[in-house]
Amino acid sequence: MSPQSDGDRHDRLTYLTAPIAPAVTGGFAWWIHADPSAIAAIALTSLASHVIGGLYLSPDLDLNGMMRCKSWWRWERLGLGWDWRGYPKLAGCHRSAKSHAPILGTATRLGYLAVISAVCIPAIARHWRRSIAVAALTTVAANHAPWWALLCAAIVGVEFSAIAHYAQDGIVFGPWHKQQRRSPKRKISAPRRRSA
Repeated sequence: MSPQSDGDRHDRLTYLTAPIAPAVTGGFAWWIHADPSAIAAIALTSLASHVIGGLYLSPDLDLNGMMRCKSWWRWERLGLGWDWRGYPKLAGCHRSAKSHAPILGTATRLGYLAVISAVCIPAIARHWRRSIAVAALTTVAANHAPWWALLCAAIVGVEFSAIAHYAQDGIVFGPWHKQQRRSPKRKISAPRRRSA
């Protein structure tokens, strides 16, 4: 059983909404009269980044303790779960604007990933087969489209997966949850009996 009950729903939505990002980026590349091979590279890059964003860069990475999301457990299986232990503190409370707001949430996760990536390189090297496959696909895509177009397509794909997540949580445009302090519970005393 997964640590978070609605992680499966988020995964299903990631797969169901996967065609949206490549349709948007590929359509835009077609509209500006890009080469057909560039259109395909841009669309496939946004498709891959949408799926990776939904499965590995979920906004629910802000969950802490045993309630960690499925994305964290996927990083853990790669031997990189420890890198994401500091993210809940950076994001604040669960579903805060730093993790569940459009653009800001994605920027926070990508920024955190960029900072820890230097630490992750030795661990990633252990999974050299996956690293070679990703590098090969990146090289093939880079031969067919400019790097800046592929970078934009990748960001659009990750952001679309995050927006699908926010929509499923019902918080696309806010309000975002703020950490609330619990007020101390008052003890209710038994009513006093009047003496006769």
